[in-house]
Amino acid sequence: PSNPQATFKFSFDVKTSAYEGIIFYCANKNHKEFISIFMKDHLLVFSYNLGSGVVVMRSTQPVNDDEWHSVIAQRQNEMGVLYIDGLQESNGSNSKFDHYKHIDLRPPYYVGGLPQIVTEMSHSNTEDINLSLSGCIKDMQLNDLKLDGEHKYINVQKCSEKVEP
Repeated sequence: PSNPQATFKFSFDVKTSAYEGIIFYCANKNHKEFISIFMKDHLLVFSYNLGSGVVVMRSTQPVNDDEWHSVIAQRQNEMGVLYIDGLQESNGSNSKFDHYKHIDLRPPYYVGGLPQIVTEMSHSNTEDINLSLSGCIKDMQLNDLKLDGEHKYINVQKCSEKVEP
């Protein structure tokens, strides 16, 4: 998929009983601009910064019930929105929004966890969550295209066929 810019949409399904863990992370070289999706305190967190301030959204209900949940985390112009199982859970915006600002992110995109070197640079972008997610992630898409290209799975194993419906 192309580089996420003024409008981007991530969608995926997740099944976990984990209290915390990294689901997705990408950033520019100095980690000032980023997109992060992670579990913290049994809630799903979607956070990003386009260079003018951090926007954070949290689910209102726990998603670590070991059931499949469909997640959409998107940004359209100044508004970010988090949907879980088709219901809007949270939204947020940055008052300093620059209508022409494109998020400056470069591969690799990290799925499921972060390598140590990235963890050291990204701790504030993930609210100090540095654990790999224990659970299953499937059907990850960026702007309605299957996530492919240069991405890195960290501590990710194939989910057993016995666990998926």
